[in-house]
Amino acid sequence: MSEPQVAISLGGAKVSLFPIFSVSNYREMLTKLAWYTFGVAIVCIFTLSHFAPPIKKLIALIENLFPREAAEVLPFPASLLGVFTLAIGVGLIAHAIRLHDRLSDLFRIRKEFDVHYILYPLALASGATLSITRLHEVKQQRKRLMGSTFYAYVSSTKPEIDSHTVIQALTNWSWYWVCLEATTLLTLTALVLAIYGAWLASTCLLLGCTMLLLFMRFFRLQSADYAATEVEQVLRDDTRRAAVAAEFNAL
Repeated sequence: MSEPQVAISLGGAKVSLFPIFSVSNYREMLTKLAWYTFGVAIVCIFTLSHFAPPIKKLIALIENLFPREAAEVLPFPASLLGVFTLAIGVGLIAHAIRLHDRLSDLFRIRKEFDVHYILYPLALASGATLSITRLHEVKQQRKRLMGSTFYAYVSSTKPEIDSHTVIQALTNWSWYWVCLEATTLLTLTALVLAIYGAWLASTCLLLGCTMLLLFMRFFRLQSADYAATEVEQVLRDDTRRAAVAAEFNAL
């Protein structure tokens, strides 16, 4: 059964508003991340509301500011208004700052992956001449080289390789980022719970994080397989292979 889609048109391209499972472009991946992070934030804030007095007071304050007459039109109990409001705030902030990108920069996730699983294989398989100096330059010019040797052919909008492979790889990364952002929120929540002595709740969340880390490991291994397939498809064409080699030889 295909995934139900509700989409809008942005710049001539359709973007799903609820890409719960698969994603076909970067915008949809960001939307998917926002929805899942919002859901995890609801769980975190709801849990904190039972054990952390400051959060409980903040939620009560938000509920008091909301007109009681309007509570009747809410699709959920009015007692959850503060929880949903704070969760929306967390989701919007995570979306605005590109939380997954910030975490990737902090832990060097994409940097290490791009260099070791995409750029080095592209350079070697294309026949480029690599010296120690050039290997160092590959790391230094990672973003530019990713654009000219990889994304130029593996774009989610106009791919020159098999589009199904591109969508699979992008969807796989989207799940990795969902797990990463969820793990971050749950870990921070667990630490706050521990501060307030809610050891059982804190332990349960940390166990959830452990499960998410296992999923992240799986998606990481899958990403390496997809990257190898994409690299092979990029270099399958003689013209593309020569162009990729020229980029690395020019370093």
